[in-house]
Amino acid sequence: MIEKQNPQSIDVDPLLRVVVDEAKCKTVGECVRIAPEIFTFTTGSKKATVKMALIPPGLFDKVQEAVEQCPYNAIVINRHENRKGIAT
Repeated sequence: MIEKQNPQSIDVDPLLRVVVDEAKCKTVGECVRIAPEIFTFTTGSKKATVKMALIPPGLFDKVQEAVEQCPYNAIVINRHENRKGIAT
């Protein structure tokens, strides 16, 4: 039997976050196909949105592929730190 992981228990790098610019998204759906754990379609508009902004290390490669495959450059991976170097 395969156990489902609780999103709160997944190891994540708090500095790496993924964002979809819905103004640039043209509903191609490559990100949802490549990384359905991270991306989904927004109800009603069919534009992509993130289900999980913090990127688990085990999914980083899939998110990076989604960034590279998006023909409209609507997906960005950001590194967030506040002025004290603490992840926000």
